[in-house]
Amino acid sequence: MKNIIALYFLFAYLIGHEKCLDLQDEIVSYINGGVKTENLQDKIKEFYYAISSTEKDQWSCNMCRLIANRGIFLQKSHNDKKQIRKFASDMCDLFLPQVVVECNRYVDNLIESWMYIVNNKPDITAESVCRIRLQDKHCFVDSEVSWQIEIPNGSSKPLPLANDEIQYKILHLTDIHYDPLYNVGANAVCNDVLCCETISGEPKTPRQAAGYWGDTHVCDMPWHSVENLIEQVKQQNFNWVYLTGDLIGHQIGATSPSKNVNVIKKIMAIIRTTLKNIPIYPILGNHEPHPADAFSPESVKKKDVSTQWLFNAVAEEWDYWLDNDAKATIRKGGYYTVLVRPGLRIIGLNSNVCFTNNIWLLYEEEDPFNQLQWLANTLLKAENNHEAVHILSHVPSGEPTCLKKWNDIYKQIVERFHKTITAQFNGHTHADGVKVYYNSKKSDEVINVAFNGGSFTTFVGNNPNYKIYDIQGSHGHVSDYQVWIYDLLDANKSREKPKWFQLYSFRDAFEIENLNEQGFNELIKKLGSNKKMLETYRRFRSRNGTASLKDCDVKCLREVFCDITQTEYQESDQCKWFKIR
Repeated sequence: MKNIIALYFLFAYLIGHEKCLDLQDEIVSYINGGVKTENLQDKIKEFYYAISSTEKDQWSCNMCRLIANRGIFLQKSHNDKKQIRKFASDMCDLFLPQVVVECNRYVDNLIESWMYIVNNKPDITAESVCRIRLQDKHCFVDSEVSWQIEIPNGSSKPLPLANDEIQYKILHLTDIHYDPLYNVGANAVCNDVLCCETISGEPKTPRQAAGYWGDTHVCDMPWHSVENLIEQVKQQNFNWVYLTGDLIGHQIGATSPSKNVNVIKKIMAIIRTTLKNIPIYPILGNHEPHPADAFSPESVKKKDVSTQWLFNAVAEEWDYWLDNDAKATIRKGGYYTVLVRPGLRIIGLNSNVCFTNNIWLLYEEEDPFNQLQWLANTLLKAENNHEAVHILSHVPSGEPTCLKKWNDIYKQIVERFHKTITAQFNGHTHADGVKVYYNSKKSDEVINVAFNGGSFTTFVGNNPNYKIYDIQGSHGHVSDYQVWIYDLLDANKSREKPKWFQLYSFRDAFEIENLNEQGFNELIKKLGSNKKMLETYRRFRSRNGTASLKDCDVKCLREVFCDITQTEYQESDQCKWFKIR
């Protein structure tokens, strides 16, 4: 009752007229089991679009709290799946009518997990639910759980002198998102989670028909495009492959443990068969589990909600390239380490556990699988053995949807071992680009860089791509990379194989002589004042895809610039270097 009274005062303050209180009355009544008043959806929409962005965030947080409170109450008092399902569906219909199909599918997929969590976590609160799930709206930050790991004392030690005569190449594939339901000619402009599928219906115009090689709309990739990708990369020269997650498509209504395992096996088989003896180092994406995004803790043994089936499956599938020690930690939590050559170690993380869409963070948010502690310990061993390290991670740090506390500790680990970590490689965002880490105590000192592989999927408005990194020296330093793409609109003019071409070389495009700490620091400052170069960077994020054709004003360019150095939850100090007007 106190929460509801507080909301009355809040809304009166925000809007300053009685309509707010009347609307609040109607919403509270309906959420708590009352009858939905006439045109309530329209009233909410009208109200929502009349308030500022800050007020929108506050509104979303408070609505979330009301809904979560009711959901917890229903579960604890009734434990009736049908009743909870109906309540959640009613909330989808009321607050998210534009994506009600997707919302209801999420409900169907996650309801068993929700019931388990509430039943087995007596201290769960609506505030903690909303703080995690709507972290990007800054909900109830005072309910944050305080936890730490033991990061070894000391400062990052320099690696021994590198043998710079060693040169090799690494192929980076990420976010393939194969869709078994993709149907050439199907409706590409539908009202579903994903379009271009057998279930998407007929297109209204020829322009809205799913293209042969992929589509610029809300669509993933057909199998013949995946085959073409693997056939294309076979023609390149590289020593090994980083595969940074998300083989599974975005159609959450068409996944299941068995279907996802079949897709994983199918893609790994074609890569293994085509590339033969070239080593592959894969990690998990947030779409590999079923339900999507959900990675349950070790303590959860209930079969219909546990993610153990996925860890077991990939432990066997990846066994072709990894050793028994790696297999053990993959079974534990989907992460591993392996020495790829004397002096260079790979650490493959399951950073999906930080993704705020992961419902199991509501159950256990303190270092799931003890992974960050393992990371710090593994880096200390590498440091003591004079090994350089490449870190593979699907969800990059600095993403607004990576749990703030997890992200903060990860950044501390990077800072402690930044001389041991010679490069990081990410996926998830579908945006080609870099994350540049700065010293938290010296705002002018670059300490590390993470490279994002972009995506093979076109979802949404991207051209498909892969990357090849030039590696200089025994410590695995990236000296350049090239991005290869095909132009989707051109490719879809016929069914002939797409014409892949090199879109750009990073060094040439951004006039950076050395991809070292000093070189990246100079680049950041240059991007902050050179509008043409920053617009080029923005365009390359989608690989000249249709997404890059959207207007981008100064505010938009600032967001692009700030994203490069945002490696923690909050905006970076380097954002102030943005001088474009």
